[in-house]
Amino acid sequence: MSSKINILNIFLDHFKTMRDDGRDKISKRDIFLFYALPIIISIGVVFLLNKNISSDTINLLITIFSIFVGLLLNLLVLIVGFRNTIMQNAIKHKVLDETFYNISYAILISVILIVLLFTAIVSSGIPMQIISTTSFFIIGNFILTLLMILKRVHMLLTKQDKKPQCSDSNAKYIEQSAISKNK
Repeated sequence: MSSKINILNIFLDHFKTMRDDGRDKISKRDIFLFYALPIIISIGVVFLLNKNISSDTINLLITIFSIFVGLLLNLLVLIVGFRNTIMQNAIKHKVLDETFYNISYAILISVILIVLLFTAIVSSGIPMQIISTTSFFIIGNFILTLLMILKRVHMLLTKQDKKPQCSDSNAKYIEQSAISKNK
């Protein structure tokens, strides 16, 4: 991996993880779920329900997302270390790469949210409705991305390679049968 971090590449890599299985097209359902739905909900909450983020909530969100950035950076380091152990399994390697992209994306949007909320505290020039709508969107997108990361990490750690399970006596019988067939 390159030592240069390109923000646009992180967003593009996140889109790569939204492909339909077996096809090379980006899933419209995933785009709707990860982007359109959080936008619709955030606009509805702010403009229809007239709910804006308070200064206490801003402070709490900055703290929560700062903690998440640290945890996700640690998970990113673990994923990179785990990468070397599964090089022979192509499926797990692909899932691991997609997990890496998702974690990088989650870190990036967390940092963007922290900066947005910090500027909301410092400057009073930005309308609170814009900050609230953007914040709710990023929070919704982050939660969905976090759920995707959880699903992929669970799959990486629990899914066994599909090998026939058999006892020692069955294994010896299968081995002897194979030897006798070769004679």
